[in-house]
Amino acid sequence: MRCGSKHGKALFVGTFLLAEIVHADFVPIPLTSDSFSQDIVVEKTAPPPLMPATTASMEAGTANTGYSWYERGYNPIAPSTGLPAAGSILASDVPDHAYLFAPNYKSNNAVMIDSTLTTATMTLTTPAAFARLSFLVTAGNGPATVQFTVHHQNATVETGNFTCPDWLSSLNESYVSSGRVDVNAFTMEGVNNNYPVLFSRDVSLANTTNPVTQIDFAYITGAAHSAIFAVSGSTNQADPFSFSPIPVTGFNVDLIVESTAPRREALTTATTASMDAGQVNYGRTWYERGYYPLNPGTGLPAAGSILTNAAAPDHRYLLPPGYNANNAIIFDADYPEASLAPATPLAYAALSFLCAAGHGPVTNQCVLSHANGSAETNLFVIPNWFDNSPAAFISNGALNLNIRAVDSVGANNPRLYAVDVPLANTVSPVTNVIFTFVGGAANSHAVIFAMSGLSGQSTGIRPKLTISTASGGNLLLTTTQPGQLQSTTALNGTNTSWQNDGIISSSVLITPPPGVSRKFYRVLAQ
Repeated sequence: MRCGSKHGKALFVGTFLLAEIVHADFVPIPLTSDSFSQDIVVEKTAPPPLMPATTASMEAGTANTGYSWYERGYNPIAPSTGLPAAGSILASDVPDHAYLFAPNYKSNNAVMIDSTLTTATMTLTTPAAFARLSFLVTAGNGPATVQFTVHHQNATVETGNFTCPDWLSSLNESYVSSGRVDVNAFTMEGVNNNYPVLFSRDVSLANTTNPVTQIDFAYITGAAHSAIFAVSGSTNQADPFSFSPIPVTGFNVDLIVESTAPRREALTTATTASMDAGQVNYGRTWYERGYYPLNPGTGLPAAGSILTNAAAPDHRYLLPPGYNANNAIIFDADYPEASLAPATPLAYAALSFLCAAGHGPVTNQCVLSHANGSAETNLFVIPNWFDNSPAAFISNGALNLNIRAVDSVGANNPRLYAVDVPLANTVSPVTNVIFTFVGGAANSHAVIFAMSGLSGQSTGIRPKLTISTASGGNLLLTTTQPGQLQSTTALNGTNTSWQNDGIISSSVLITPPPGVSRKFYRVLAQ
C-alpha cells in the first residue's frame, strides 16, 4: 500500500510473508564429529602474527613506517647482522670507546629528537664526574644537529651541539649493522652491506669535578630523525680517553626489532586449507578472536560458541567445537563434494547454512537425505567472503598465511553469510546433506561452518500482519498473533537484513521515518 506522510512524501509499506521461515527461529544443529573435513581457522594460540615491534622508525619517526634497526639473530639467514644484543656493551670501531645498549629491545631503547619529539632527557643511574662525554648517534634523513645540556649535581649546566650523520653514510663509523628491516612489512634490506651505521660524537666538559646527573637533548631544525642510543664518559683530559659505558634511563622510543619478534614467514601448521587457495592452503583465511592482540575483538567468535545472525537474529548457529582441528567443510572444482550430518536427525521445514566463498560467488547443489529413504535437491549460491552483501557476521580481519600478517582490520570484511534452503519433506528427519560444487571461478572455494534448522513440527499459528493508515500520516500495524516485529527497507531474498522493532502484541502505531520511501514489515511468532 502507498500512504501519505506528514513529512510530505508518499511511503510504500507492505508485509512480507514466507511460510517456511516467519513463524519460528532457526536453531543450531549439532553435527557429527566427523562432519568437518578441513581446518580453515587459525586458532588464537597459534604462532603469533606479525605485529609492530617498534614505536618509531629511522625513516619516519613516530609515524613508524619504513626502515629501522633489528637485533642480531632476528635475520636467520644472516644472524651476525643487526645491532648487538640488548644490554650488551659495544666495543666501538672508534678506539677507546665503549657503549652500553638499552637493557631491553621490547621497550624503549633509544632517544629520538625530531620535529615531533623536540626534547628528551637521559638520566644517569649513578651520577659521576667526567671530563668528556661521547654519544652513540645516527640520523634518518640526516644529517642533523642536536643541542645538548649537561646538568651537574651542583646545579650548574653547560650546553653545546653535536651532529648526527645520516645512518646510510659510512665515514668514521662506530658500528656497521649490515642490514635494516621494514617495520611494517618486515622485509630486509642492505643485508651484508656497509650500512646502516652508528657514529661516536665526543664533547668536552668544562666542569670536570662535579658529578653529571642528567643530559637534556633538543631539536634545532630540519626533517631528520636523530637517534641517540647510548652515552659513555671519560675522566681523562688527554688522549687516551678510554670512554666507559654510562648506564642511563630516559629512552623515549623503541627503534629496534628484537630478535624474538615474529618474522615474515609462512604459517603452515595452523590450518589445512584456506579461503584463498582451498586445500593448497596458502593466501588468506580466518582467525579466531584473540589471535591479533592489537585488535583482539576481530576474528571469528570462540570455537563452540553460538553465533547469532546479525542480519536475521532468528537464525543461530553452533560454531565448530575446536579451531585446532577440522572446523569446516570446503568444496570446489578440485574437490567437488562434501557432507554434513546432524548428530541427532530431526525434521525441518528449512535449513540455513553459515557459509562464505573464497573468490566467490559459488553455485552449489545440496542433496538432503531423510530417514524414510527419500531425498530432495536444492541449488543455492554462497557469496564471496569479501563482499557488501548483508552478513550474518563480519570478522573485520583476515590472516595472510604466506607471511603471517593480519589485514583488512576494521574494513567491514571478511563476512560470513546465512543461506536458507526450504524443504519439501518437513516430516521425516534429515539424516545427511551432501554438497556439490556446481559453478564458480576456477579458483573459487565454498566453505560451510555450521547448519541450523527451522522445525518442521511446529503447531503454532503463523501471524497475519495488516497495515492501515491512521491520523497524522501514521501507520497502524495489526497482528493476529503476538511476536517480534521486524522491518527492512529493501528485500534481498534470504540475505534480507531485518531490523528488530520490538514486540507487537496486537497492534502498534508507527510514524514513518523521514527520507524513507518504502518499508516492509514481518512478525516472528513467539
